[in-house]
Amino acid sequence: MRKFVIIFFSAFFFFSCTKETSIEGGNKGQALGADCKPKQIIAADSATGSAILSILTRFDAAGRASSVEIYDSINNTSQFDQTLQYAGDTLRVSADEYFLLDAGKRVKEYSLVQDVNNAPETIRYKYTYDASGYLVKKELFSSSIPLPIPLIQFTYTWAGQNMVAVDGSVVIPGLTQKVFTAALEYDANAVAKNFLPIFPDAAEASLLIMSVDLGKKSRNLVKRISITTYNNLGVVDEILTTNFGNYVFSSDGYLVEWIVNGDEPGSLPFPKGKNIFKYFCK
Repeated sequence: MRKFVIIFFSAFFFFSCTKETSIEGGNKGQALGADCKPKQIIAADSATGSAILSILTRFDAAGRASSVEIYDSINNTSQFDQTLQYAGDTLRVSADEYFLLDAGKRVKEYSLVQDVNNAPETIRYKYTYDASGYLVKKELFSSSIPLPIPLIQFTYTWAGQNMVAVDGSVVIPGLTQKVFTAALEYDANAVAKNFLPIFPDAAEASLLIMSVDLGKKSRNLVKRISITTYNNLGVVDEILTTNFGNYVFSSDGYLVEWIVNGDEPGSLPFPKGKNIFKYFCK
């Protein structure tokens, strides 16, 4: 049986950049404002602070995401610049990719048409939130196996207002088999205002993570993520561990820098080394 896995976008090629050019850093010690949210992730050399790449979300005056750009700071070129379009409950990224939003503007579905063996295949996710607003389930469907039930189901475990585990399993009748698990650890003393959601399985939303709402975020800052992937037989294929630390805050409590080390953190948009965060404030 074909193994269904998390979609990893080709846009992640930019994580391979290694050369540096200088730019100004984040907002250490400065006050940002009362109503701010992340708009840019800058990957930088840990020792010098020199920029490597940028993921930028532009917002309109009302605070709605209008476009996403991936910028190569080495060659000073834009490698991806996509305008987001809204119509009713639909946030469209491209002709083949869109999100459906619920009444609270949270993501309720995601759809992508991709070419597989010269034939179009539609991948669709459905998202379920609990009464408190936390994401608790995500289901994956594929047009190549047209069943009325999901092929893979991801479940999320929350404790102490933090998302602590993810389990992804094939759930076709007669076959239950793991494809992905993750365990997340947090710094109980580190809390940041309105930081980004951390979902180590959410490759489908990675480049749009500053643009979409996936429900309530973890209360504390993550310090370690351990990811296990499984092969077609359900046997452990790879174990990855990524560490996060050296948090730097603005004077009013927003995270403006951290250091990522260990393994590349899968589908999260946080390359190893120094990450600088800039904010959009109303």
